[in-house]
Amino acid sequence: VEKFPIDKSIFTGMVSEEELQREHALEWEAMKEDPSLMEEARVK
Repeated sequence: VEKFPIDKSIFTGMVSEEELQREHALEWEAMKEDPSLMEEARVK
């Protein structure tokens, strides 16, 4: 998935829950089962 004008996560290290659900569905499912993974992955 291309980001325009830029993917801010390269600077912040964080992605939104919506972006995670849309672009990383398998990781999102794992994080729903173990919420501690969200903090480790820096989901905002």
